[in-house]
Amino acid sequence: MGKIEKLKDGIVRLISSMRTFRNALEGTRLYFNQTVYTAPTTDLVNYHPLVFATTITLHTQTRITAQASKLIQYVRRTHWDREANIWDDEDLRKLIRDLRRQITKCEEEANVMLEEMGSMFTVQVKIYEEEGDTEESFETSLLFPAGSPSVTTLFNSRHYRPRL
Repeated sequence: MGKIEKLKDGIVRLISSMRTFRNALEGTRLYFNQTVYTAPTTDLVNYHPLVFATTITLHTQTRITAQASKLIQYVRRTHWDREANIWDDEDLRKLIRDLRRQITKCEEEANVMLEEMGSMFTVQVKIYEEEGDTEESFETSLLFPAGSPSVTTLFNSRHYRPRL
């Protein structure tokens, strides 16, 4: 299998994974709209593990789409001949176009979900290296309603390692 064939195979798998994620995200949004957002304020704390896991997933997906965007830049730089205005492989051009569409759709869905969640919860995530230094830290501005606790969750990186 040549270099271009391996690249095309990888892009096809990435596109398939992004479609699967979007379908799962749509189901999750529907579940949140039917159960979590309609729950009484006192019951929202019970949903924190689900909200936390969803937040981690959304941030991981954001990192994956960023890597996919870098892949598109690499493919364009290495397989597009600017002088002749042609691609090394026409199928590669079509795959890159489809990947760009999937990235755009995934980013839109993830942003909508984060905004919807943002009106209800606060999730702060700090990921630590084994030595104790902060490797990565992000906060999603999701606020619990008044009187509900806000939770900061600490992760040791050996328990959480997104695969990009």
